[in-house]
Amino acid sequence: MSPIDCMWFLNDDQGYRQSTVNRVFPDLIRTMNLNIKQFRSRFQKDNLLKQLTEESPFLVWIRMPGQATVTGTKQDVHNSRFVASIFRIRLQQNKPCIVESSVHNALWSQIAIKELIDEGVVHLDEIRWCNLGIVHPQNSKPSNMKIACVSNITFPDVCVCACGKSRSEHLMDRKHDLDMFSNTDVRFQEARELMTNQFLCVFFV
Repeated sequence: MSPIDCMWFLNDDQGYRQSTVNRVFPDLIRTMNLNIKQFRSRFQKDNLLKQLTEESPFLVWIRMPGQATVTGTKQDVHNSRFVASIFRIRLQQNKPCIVESSVHNALWSQIAIKELIDEGVVHLDEIRWCNLGIVHPQNSKPSNMKIACVSNITFPDVCVCACGKSRSEHLMDRKHDLDMFSNTDVRFQEARELMTNQFLCVFFV
C-alpha cells in the first residue's frame, strides 16, 4: 500500500472504521467519510459516482445503519440502486467494495443488490464476531453479534458459530446482559465501541 492510497467510508458515523484504519496503517493512507443522506438528488449521486470513477480509491466501505422493514421502504430501494451503481464502478476498477449492515436489513432483499449477487460478481456473507475472537471487555463472554456483508472479495466462512462456547455462554449484546450498576448507557456504548474496534482490527489485519 502506497502513501497516496485513499479509502472511502460511507456512513461511518462514529468514525470507528476510519480510526481503526489509521491505527493499523499509520501515515500510509488518507480517509474520507461521507453520509449517504448527503446525496438525495440524482445530480448529487451522479457527481459522487463521477468522483469515484476519477479518484478510484483503494477501498470503499459502506455501512448501512439500522434495521429496516422486511420488504423495505422507498428509500431502501433508492439506496440499493445507488449502492449497486457504486459496486458496478468498483468492479470495473477491479478494486474492493464492502457493504456492511445487520443481517435483517432490507437492503439485502432489494432487486438491485440481488441482481449483483445472482450474477456472481459479489458475495453475500454473514460474519459471527465470536468466530473472530471478539469478546466483551468486562466479562470476556464471546459476542453473539452477527452482521452481513456484500462485497466483491471473498471472506472466510464464519457464519456458523465455531468458537466452542454454548449459546448461554455468549453475550446476548443487550444492556441487561452486561451486569452494570451505573451509567448503563455510557458504559454499554463504551463496551460496544471496544468490541467494534476488536472486530475491525481483526478484519483489516
